[in-house]
Amino acid sequence: MLGNEWDLDELDDWGLLIPSFNEDINYDPILTPSFDGKQLTEEQYEKKKQELETKNLDSNKSFISCLCPKCFHEFEVEKKW
Repeated sequence: MLGNEWDLDELDDWGLLIPSFNEDINYDPILTPSFDGKQLTEEQYEKKKQELETKNLDSNKSFISCLCPKCFHEFEVEKKW
């Protein structure tokens, strides 16, 4: 932010936008979220995991298996060459 040494008219002459903050914003964060069962069950998770794993096998694309050296997560990247 510019200091107090600049006059608002000068800033306007230079084409600088002066932010205006809307004080009427009504934001109420949810501090206690509800847990109403909308999370995945273990069966749904496993089913989706299998779908994603077989998706790569069903395509005619080649993939390279990779291993993250930091967290050792295994993943595949599509081979482009």
